[in-house]
Amino acid sequence: MGAAGLLCSTSEVVLRGRKKTGLNLGARVYLNRIPAKDANLTPAEFLLSESQERMLIVGKREHRNKILNQFKKWDLEAHVIGAVTDDGNYTVVYDDGRKKNIRLGSRRAKRVEAIMDFEEIFPDVHEEHEPKPWQAQEAAHKNPPSKLKQWIWRQYDWMVGTRTIKGPNERGRYAVLDIPELKSELIVSWSSDEGRANKNPAHGIEYAFDRCHSVIKKLGGTPLGLTNCLNFGHPRDSMGAFAQTIDALSARCREKRVPIVSGNVSLYNAAGAHSIKPTPVLVMAGIRKK
Repeated sequence: MGAAGLLCSTSEVVLRGRKKTGLNLGARVYLNRIPAKDANLTPAEFLLSESQERMLIVGKREHRNKILNQFKKWDLEAHVIGAVTDDGNYTVVYDDGRKKNIRLGSRRAKRVEAIMDFEEIFPDVHEEHEPKPWQAQEAAHKNPPSKLKQWIWRQYDWMVGTRTIKGPNERGRYAVLDIPELKSELIVSWSSDEGRANKNPAHGIEYAFDRCHSVIKKLGGTPLGLTNCLNFGHPRDSMGAFAQTIDALSARCREKRVPIVSGNVSLYNAAGAHSIKPTPVLVMAGIRKK
């Protein structure tokens, strides 16, 4: 569950079910059943908090125990936090006894409920922004020292069993994993624009692509595909930069015959009238024979 967190994922799956079945489906979400590290989270924070480590599963009631047992088998946390309904409403339920200062809607017994129609969650919004040229910002790009960046790869488990031959703890913007089953090695390389997209969004994404591609080729690998994380400011400022980035990346991928297999675009990264610079990040995977 990424952008917009639980609210987005729970409402989107039900909306997809409505379109597919034609039924007046809805959802009831129990916020007090959601595991949390912070006991002071508000209902809004429960609904909107982003986490790439959580996933939502919608399953049939008769399969509930089978699903939960699979999580238990692999020592993973899983909770039943809601249900699909047939009333066409998105209903949020919070245990009033645990947080008495919360008022979401009408009181029912010892709980507080907030009921919204799906039309309220998915309003008919039309917002268009002209793709005007990006206005470069004056602040210079700064490359943080290595010690400041170490927490990124130290915080997560980058050792994949005994397959990791070269990890991010060693010099070089790439990792190598062993695939003995195929008598091959997987090469993963990464790069950002390193500030170049601020002056020219097209050149910035081309720089990131070329760095990833060249690393794999120099190591004797064949590029297989890439994923991206493309970050921009408010669309009123960034649609031109976004268009340039996409066009340049598409051209590079076609030229080098490297497909994009996944990715993410983040917009509205702004504070007041100030938007962030275009900040693309690419990760490319390749393979080489032993």
